[in-house]
Amino acid sequence: MVDGDAAFVIGMLMLVGLRMFLHGIKRHKEKQHILNTPTSKVQSAAIGFGEVSGKAEPIEIMESVMEKKPAITHKWILERWEKRGKHSTWVKIAENDVRKQFFVNDGTGRLLVDAYGANIEIPKDKGWVGSYSSAPPNLKQFFDSNKISTKGWIFEHKMQFQEWFLSPGDNIYAIGTIQDRPGEYAKGSENLIMTENKGQGAKMFYISDKNEKEVLDKYYKFVGLEVAGGIALFGISFFLTLLRFRML
Repeated sequence: MVDGDAAFVIGMLMLVGLRMFLHGIKRHKEKQHILNTPTSKVQSAAIGFGEVSGKAEPIEIMESVMEKKPAITHKWILERWEKRGKHSTWVKIAENDVRKQFFVNDGTGRLLVDAYGANIEIPKDKGWVGSYSSAPPNLKQFFDSNKISTKGWIFEHKMQFQEWFLSPGDNIYAIGTIQDRPGEYAKGSENLIMTENKGQGAKMFYISDKNEKEVLDKYYKFVGLEVAGGIALFGISFFLTLLRFRML
């Protein structure tokens, strides 16, 4: 391996290790917030940092692209398979992420949630890979109405479409900052709103369709390994750097 290639590989290892470490630390802090914050009944929700769980009740409804299902949050990504130098890769050509306000109802009351700015972790609902001619009718209509080109010079491009959405009636776990709701509304929990908090000392704002235990098991189980892996990669790359410059 020539010096330039070696330096590039070492630099990439160092950057990946540092990124893993910082991301792992962030996720570890979030995990501690989840563990240390008791789930409140909506009727007992108070101003401050808190978490609730219940069923999603819509205020406005959108439609998913591929199956036209009702949605209250909707994210999609469209990618095209392109050759880049000696390799081919998926290249993002369009995306959209729309979040509507909705209520969380746990049977004791309803809490308004403004999902803007939240980290929404839900499994992918639908995915498709292929050319325009093989796309399902709803997806073809989506391409046409949005004037998305799927044709190359000669052949059709290989495309990949993915979408994620929350639907009315989905289970909701939400943790974030609860504040007074602007305006005058019915007394109790409907006077409050969970929303993004950008102020000093702001904690996390997180929404999932899993319960708390499932969230911890699925998304936060390996944060310790991520931190340790980041430290290990950074340490190895630092050691290789010292060797390269004959400082050991």
